[in-house]
Amino acid sequence: MTETILDVIDDTYLTSVNPNNNYATANYWYARSTAQYAILLYDLSGIPTTDVITSAVLSGYFYNQSGTGDIDIDVYRLKQSWVSNQVTFNNRYTGTAWQTAGALGADDYDSSSLGQATCVGTSYGWIYWSLSTMVIKKMVDGTYSNYGFILRGSADKYAYFRSLDYGSNFAKLTINHQAADTSIYVPRIIVF
Repeated sequence: MTETILDVIDDTYLTSVNPNNNYATANYWYARSTAQYAILLYDLSGIPTTDVITSAVLSGYFYNQSGTGDIDIDVYRLKQSWVSNQVTFNNRYTGTAWQTAGALGADDYDSSSLGQATCVGTSYGWIYWSLSTMVIKKMVDGTYSNYGFILRGSADKYAYFRSLDYGSNFAKLTINHQAADTSIYVPRIIVF
């Protein structure tokens, strides 16, 4: 069994408040139920495409929120490419729009949640999402293109997380994997 811990390579957020602004250099990202979403990208190329994925856990450092109470945040697979220093609420990159603003079109993201985690009130610290190993496997082996993830909250308030530009406590993806068993079982037949 091999444990691979991946640092996020790109992270930012999309907001309808300033739909043409890019926030790639912000030292945080946040997720909300409407009009504000985070997007994260990891390089999965170091994991052998034939390996079996036994677990995949996304972790982010939750450090603030805009209200009180709990916030559930779901992780979804992005289906469109984007450029970190150009992406906005309206565009994947300069001159190319999302199918639906906010990356919410059927061609933009897969609406099946890969995993959900709860930010509990003001219990700040690391939050962990256990992600679908089947989907991560398909992202590793090329069945699905790896365009990263979009995170959406369940409540109309913001959950803030540290970004790569903060310099520490940024989001990580931990994948446990092992070589597929390719041996062929041949039953032994004993004749009396």
